[in-house]
Amino acid sequence: MDSLTQKSSQYLNSIYYVGYCYQALNENIKAEQEWAEALDIYKTLNTFDTSKYIDLIGNMAYLYEKNSKFDLSEKAYLETKEVIERFKGKESAEYITISDNISGFYDNIGKFELSEVLIFELDEIIKKSIGVNSIEYAGHLISAANHYQLTARYERSEDLYLESIKIQEKIMGNEDPEYATSLNNLGGLYMKMGRYNDAEVYFINARDIWKESFKVDSNKYKIDYAYCLANIAELYREIRNYKDAEDLNIKAGDIIKELYTDESANYASCRNNLAQIYTETGRYDLAEKVFLEVISIYEKTVGVKNYNYSRALNNLALVYVAIDKYYLAKKLYLDTKENWEKKIGVMHPDYAICLDNLGALYTRLHVNDSAALFLNKAMDIRLKIFGNNHPSYESSLKKLRDLYSYTSQFEKAESTIVELSKVQKEIINRAATHLSQTEILKFNIKFERNLEKSYSFSNKLNNKYIDINKTAFDDALFFKGYLLTSVGSVRRLIQNDSSAINLNELLSSYNRRLATQYSKPIANRDNLLIDDLEEKSNTLEKELTRSVAGFAEARRQVTWSEVRNHLHSTEAAIQFIHFRYYNPDPTDSILYAALVLLPKDTAPHFVPLCEQRQLDALIANPSKKESKLYLQEVYWPKAKNKPSLYSLLWAPLQPWLKGVKTVYYSPSGLLYRLNLGAIGVDNRTSLSDQYRLIGMGSTRQLVVPTTGPPANAASATALIYGGIRYEMDSTAIAQANVGIPVDSNETKGSGLFKYANPDSRTRGGEKWDYLPETAVEAENIRGILRGVGIDATVHSGYGATEESFKQLGKTGPSPRILHIATHGFFFPDPKDTLGNKRLTLDNEPAFKISEHPMIRSGLMLAGSKYAWEALHPMQGMEDGILTAFEISQMNLSNTELVVLSACETGLGDIQGNEGVYGLQRAFKIAGAQHILMSLWKVPDVATRELMTVFYQKWLEEKLLVRAALTAAQKHLRAQPKYSSPVFWAGFVLVE
Repeated sequence: MDSLTQKSSQYLNSIYYVGYCYQALNENIKAEQEWAEALDIYKTLNTFDTSKYIDLIGNMAYLYEKNSKFDLSEKAYLETKEVIERFKGKESAEYITISDNISGFYDNIGKFELSEVLIFELDEIIKKSIGVNSIEYAGHLISAANHYQLTARYERSEDLYLESIKIQEKIMGNEDPEYATSLNNLGGLYMKMGRYNDAEVYFINARDIWKESFKVDSNKYKIDYAYCLANIAELYREIRNYKDAEDLNIKAGDIIKELYTDESANYASCRNNLAQIYTETGRYDLAEKVFLEVISIYEKTVGVKNYNYSRALNNLALVYVAIDKYYLAKKLYLDTKENWEKKIGVMHPDYAICLDNLGALYTRLHVNDSAALFLNKAMDIRLKIFGNNHPSYESSLKKLRDLYSYTSQFEKAESTIVELSKVQKEIINRAATHLSQTEILKFNIKFERNLEKSYSFSNKLNNKYIDINKTAFDDALFFKGYLLTSVGSVRRLIQNDSSAINLNELLSSYNRRLATQYSKPIANRDNLLIDDLEEKSNTLEKELTRSVAGFAEARRQVTWSEVRNHLHSTEAAIQFIHFRYYNPDPTDSILYAALVLLPKDTAPHFVPLCEQRQLDALIANPSKKESKLYLQEVYWPKAKNKPSLYSLLWAPLQPWLKGVKTVYYSPSGLLYRLNLGAIGVDNRTSLSDQYRLIGMGSTRQLVVPTTGPPANAASATALIYGGIRYEMDSTAIAQANVGIPVDSNETKGSGLFKYANPDSRTRGGEKWDYLPETAVEAENIRGILRGVGIDATVHSGYGATEESFKQLGKTGPSPRILHIATHGFFFPDPKDTLGNKRLTLDNEPAFKISEHPMIRSGLMLAGSKYAWEALHPMQGMEDGILTAFEISQMNLSNTELVVLSACETGLGDIQGNEGVYGLQRAFKIAGAQHILMSLWKVPDVATRELMTVFYQKWLEEKLLVRAALTAAQKHLRAQPKYSSPVFWAGFVLVE
């Protein structure tokens, strides 16, 4: 080599490495300039390092691609491939690598046919030169799977991913970081396919492998770990678990920023996903700010023609729609549409997203023909790619329904709503096979707005279209108490699945420890422990749901016609519903309606009732809630020609109920806080005098009855709590707990109450004074029970401990009858009553300010007054404050009847279609069949007499439970001193 050549070679090496330095600093333009000069020098040399030349031109191709210089990039890639083929041959590792890179490049710029040609060529080369049982072939399969995923051929992509994983597992085992990459890729595919259960399993497995890997090498696989966290965050966003999605996204972004910079495309991608969370949770200012930041980064790093840049524009447009900046949104959508037509083609799910969004915008702008064109095109694409049970198809149906509603195309709207209902139920049913209770509740919120729109449509049509009424009744059957039904199914099936019993015990232990923490004042909680236990509980619950055999069959759907077929000639079924009214946009009105079904009906009847504000005016008066006169006026108003509960809730139903004697009904909203049977028809007659009213969680129970206790299980046992001492006598309580195992990790500290109700004659308030009538009640009931051959045990005084209660169902079957006469409590959500300021007071009692409604509802047992006032229980003891959350962890599957002879035990937070979150839900989850509970602070003496008569009627006179309660209430009502509803109407039965 002559001196000039040698000098050129040395200079070439220097600019070669300078270019690498610029690339590492993300200064791609400068890197491109250095390497372009290097290439010019190479052309002057007679001999040179072939490998370095190939590496250099390959880098140039990559840089051109990043800078959106696609023509130059393609030319450089093909030149590199030609050089490698000439010097190394087609079967060389270098040729395989560059062909794979070019295939990915073609996918990136939308030349999918050329990409596929290279994929087929590589398949033949690798099979011939290396073989199918090789890491190289597994890598090729991954690239091919990525291609098929990008072109929306998901089944083919899945096959290739699975084949690749099988090869990798055989060669490298299932703990290798590269193996985790394949798991992560397959998880991403399943997320796109709407198979969220499978996606989460693969993402979490990949995350755990990478987490262990970067403990050994802190940086090598940390970025993969971060990307996986971002994927899990996206999955949680899809299922509306926004809190966890946001936390994981921020964590992933911090890692990416640490390893790259906050100006990298990788960081921008993570920020884009975070901004989507902000959009969907209504934080539009934050969303706009972050999307603009993302767009700026993409402009600098990948250019305006890049797919991710267009994706960010599309997402920003959603924000502008939400804040009524329609012109800006329209421009962004049209730019995205044009870019994606060229980039990914028209038969692609992301292109369908753009059409769908554009169609929705045109609907808002009343450009109806264009709206219909785009929305129908989007739906056609999605149907061809995904079929008709995918979330994206559901999205198309929702937007078409809105268009038809806006334009009064009632027949099209009806058929769309009917189809939408079927798709949504399928999506929810799939989700319920792998989500925890908390996740299902959040996921179902996504569908509540759609349900409200459907009900609003039914309300508007006045029974002119019968299919919409059928769908409305079916929706009410499906959604009302869906989670409670699912949880109950899992609980029952676990008892017959030996492999699941141990897992369930572990889950219960996590939840018991959580109950301990939730019950402490905020300042005394171990937040790190709470986070850890919540994550473990959530994960384990999902594992249980996935593994329990027969769960899918247990959640069978019920239709309106099945309910009708179970009605006799003089019976009716009523599903009450409440919903925000859309006309077609949302209004500030919450409406109540009833879906009425009779034995010979060809479709249910939709009966509008009233607005929630009308009910609020009658019953939402906390300052008078304890007043005898107030309750009298609510149920038996004296004023004429004024709205009453009867005129609002029942008079509109009367035309449909001629000849009806028995009404099965399911309440909704504020109706959970009413005793319908006590509503006065006139000055002397109540609804319970005219009808046999049977309240249910859902009228689906007529078809699939609530599972009761086995006929031979604990059929002759009863446990009674009454005459409880709430102050502390540590010696007496300790003696009562002798022989009862106590987990020291589960003792609780409670909060201090500063408010008191002077009326100690009711079984509520906040003084927790001794209730003498509960002792009399307990003994009376024990006598009745023993008289009919039931072995009844009374826990009273200091012996009525929380420890004794929590033993139920542990060492043997729970009792047939469980009667609890004590103080009860329910506190409303502090955000609704006192605002967020209240949540900052760390020493407030957990039972009043907890975000968990099942902590804000409970029963007082022995020693609870001490724990309440002292902020903690005695050392080594439970605090005596039995919360609904704790009860829900118990096994009361052998209990036929729970009687909550206490104040406000029927109250709780009303959460959408799930109903009341409180003691009644807790006992239902625990497995109890019937629950008798109170709606207000019931008087002590009257309650004792009511309960005594109830048991006499039920056990001695052999009446059914509900008939016995009705008879006992009539007995009290017949006495002048108890004629007011405050004395006899406070208790209701839940089946």
